[in-house]
Amino acid sequence: GSGSPFHIQLNSWTMFLDTATIPDVESQYIKRSDCDTLFIVSNYQADKKAPENKVNDEHALMRFEFLEAIIRCSAAKYGKGIATMDLAEAVEMLFMKNVLPSLTPYSSIWPNDFRETRLYTEECDDLFKKHSVLLKAIYSRYRLRPSGGGLRPKVLKLDGWQKLMDDACMCDSQFTLQDATQCFMWSRMAVIDELKDFARYECLTFIDFLEALGRVAELKFIPAASDLKNAGYENTLEWAIARDNGEGADDNSVLFKPRESCELMNAKTRPLYAKVELLLDLMFRRLFYDPSQPDLPYTKEAVLRMIRKIDKEMGS
Repeated sequence: GSGSPFHIQLNSWTMFLDTATIPDVESQYIKRSDCDTLFIVSNYQADKKAPENKVNDEHALMRFEFLEAIIRCSAAKYGKGIATMDLAEAVEMLFMKNVLPSLTPYSSIWPNDFRETRLYTEECDDLFKKHSVLLKAIYSRYRLRPSGGGLRPKVLKLDGWQKLMDDACMCDSQFTLQDATQCFMWSRMAVIDELKDFARYECLTFIDFLEALGRVAELKFIPAASDLKNAGYENTLEWAIARDNGEGADDNSVLFKPRESCELMNAKTRPLYAKVELLLDLMFRRLFYDPSQPDLPYTKEAVLRMIRKIDKEMGS
């Protein structure tokens, strides 16, 4: 869709339906026009002035509205005596015959798997604790003021996360903005009622933020520290600038060719803490680096002072 990832716009709804081959031109109830009507009906708000509906886009589906639309589609395609009179059975049929066969392998990923098998280790915990002061400063600095004005939020929202990814030059052809956004979305803890708790639903707590960085480290290609050292690079930024300048464009070595393990579904060859350490080093250096002053001495203390200064200037 073209809007918020927290809602499903009509074009995304239509794409989902087509992928799952749900519309049927010969059906009495589930033609494409019927599917558009189901989108509208499921999005209906009885009281648009209700406080909780301030966060409910009337032109897009929230999570609970999407579930309602799925149930309505199930009834239209397989219920009403077409294949069954039982609504639960109609929903089961829609999933088994249409939805599940159309899903990509990525759809089967359970966010907790990454947490339990990769993130929740003593080594990762020690690493985040080691850099906690600077990471908390970065988290605070990227709490951006709402576009319509007002106070800065006390938590990190998607716009701030994307700004951090941009400032740190994290996104490229191998790790895209969509990948970065997905890292944000997967790192949020479950919210039962996204209407009443929308503020929590759309943000990262500091702990969530650390998880999101871990997910970026898992997916973004950065050569192993030993490979960088053997190639003569003093740090991750030297390598990144060389790559940005076109060095290694035709090089299939371990320095410039992304590892197969960077793919989300592939087996991992390095412990996560080793990848996080490289990512944090690159992120800190990128945030500090000024092309007009390339020889400015880098220290984490200097990065911290710079980040805190910007944060203070942004106000509350």
